Amino acid sequence: MAKVTNFSESASDSLQISASVNEKGILTKSSSISEIELYFRKVLELSKSDNEFPVNLEEVWMLIYGRKEEAVRALLSNDQFMEGVDYQVLRKNAEQKTGRGGHNKVDYILTVPCMEFFNWTI
Repeated sequence: MAKVTNFSESASDSLQISASVNEKGILTKSSSISEIELYFRKVLELSKSDNEFPVNLEEVWMLIYGRKEEAVRALLSNDQFMEGVDYQVLRKNAEQKTGRGGHNKVDYILTVPCMEFFNWTI
C-alpha cells in the first residue's frame, strides 16, 4: 500500500500547508501569497519524491470544489484519469456494529501531475 503524507512545513513530502488563514492548516482560495508560494514549493518537492501517489484527495479537494463528493465524481468520470496510473482507490472497511450499518471509508491518492491537472479541469 502506498504511503500518503500530509503537507506541513516540517515534512518535506507532504501536501498540507501550515496556514494562519485556515485553522486546519490547509491552503484555501483566501490564502496569502506566501502560503501559495509555500504550496507550490511543496508540490515541487513532492514531484521529486519516490512516492508515486503522494497526494491524498482529502487534502486538496477544497481548493476547487465545494464538496468532496463533487471532486470524487469529477475524478472518476474524467476519461483523462486512469485508475492505477493517475490515482489509486484505497478502501478501508470500517467494523460494523451489530444492528447498525458500517461506513466504508475510501481514500483516493493521486500522482502529482494528476493533482495539478485535476485542480484546473472544472
